[in-house]
Amino acid sequence: PLHLVYLRGLQRYVSVAEGGSLHLWASPTLEPLRTAPAAGGMVSSVFFDAVLGRLVLGTAHGRLLLYDAATLRPQSGEKEGLRLGDVAQSLGRFDDRDSQGDAMPVSLLVGG
Repeated sequence: PLHLVYLRGLQRYVSVAEGGSLHLWASPTLEPLRTAPAAGGMVSSVFFDAVLGRLVLGTAHGRLLLYDAATLRPQSGEKEGLRLGDVAQSLGRFDDRDSQGDAMPVSLLVGG
């Protein structure tokens, strides 16, 4: 599947292909701005942390990959990212509403 996330505050979209390549797009024109190579495994979930300005990608191989949302540069500290099994027991995702009623994806990590 293709993941598409609006980067609130940056006025950009990021798309992440199942194979892991990242694409940054201008909003609202959808002009392509930047592309980053494959993230290192099949991407199963994407979350944008607006406070830190980071993208968090979860892979099918149990890794969390961190990227700077403005530059698409890896921030994980190591090429392979963080092993989910070392960090958490489960990863859940649901949609909530912010103070203006807009849909807001929320991801939960439960400590292991």
